[in-house]
Amino acid sequence: ATRGECGVCAVDADVAAGWLRPYARLLWELKHGDPGTTSRALRTLHAVASRCSGDSAESPLAAALAAVETELAPFFARVPPPSSTDQTAPRRRGKPGPFSKLPAPCQHVAIALLGQLPCLSPTTLRAAAHAALNEDADPNIAVRAAEAVTCNMRAAPLALSVSFLSALLTGAGSWCVARRAAPAGA
Repeated sequence: ATRGECGVCAVDADVAAGWLRPYARLLWELKHGDPGTTSRALRTLHAVASRCSGDSAESPLAAALAAVETELAPFFARVPPPSSTDQTAPRRRGKPGPFSKLPAPCQHVAIALLGQLPCLSPTTLRAAAHAALNEDADPNIAVRAAEAVTCNMRAAPLALSVSFLSALLTGAGSWCVARRAAPAGA
């Protein structure tokens, strides 16, 4: 750490990246038992991701955020991968992750994080879609998810982002949810 302007302590990016890497595991281990700490962890990830959005993928913070992203999926939901052999087989249902039992404000922070991460994997987007479309989920979660991914189209291939938005619209349990999410995905 070094002293910067106005006496503010600056931390080296490699050190900060090391601090970020265990956050996904922290979110999983906290489950829904401590929403305050969960919210602070999610806000920290969001703040770092929003500040390094212009960094190259090779920067230490972007690499740490990418590592966190790869481990976020079970926090949202545990979803089995789609069958690549039999496209006609019925999809297996996912199981909600700790996200589903968090208070709505904390869920909104978690979904907003999707709008800032430097990359979004198919696994994380599939899990987030399941979480947003969970029958007990607040309908606004699907709206926020559509907004987050739409605002962060650079983080995933276009086909994956469109697939995510399509899943929110066609996978919704009611047209009420789909109708609310549709303008956000436009």
